[in-house]
Amino acid sequence: MKEGEEQDNPELFKTEIDYHRYWKDRYEKEHKLRLEAQGETTIVKGIGMNSPEMKDAQARIKELDNSLSIALEINENH
Repeated sequence: MKEGEEQDNPELFKTEIDYHRYWKDRYEKEHKLRLEAQGETTIVKGIGMNSPEMKDAQARIKELDNSLSIALEINENH
């Protein structure tokens, strides 16, 4: 090819546009999937943290912490 000839080549220009469009479409699809996954993760975390099992576990942890505090206080006093 002569210098500057690639600028006059419509096939090369079309190929570059197709290449750009291909990667733009892939990016947009991946971006959409990522946003959906983040949204689903947020929902799952929200449900999990407010589930009856999690509330029971948190109540039990508080109960055990309180028992430990009392036991340590009794131990220090003896």
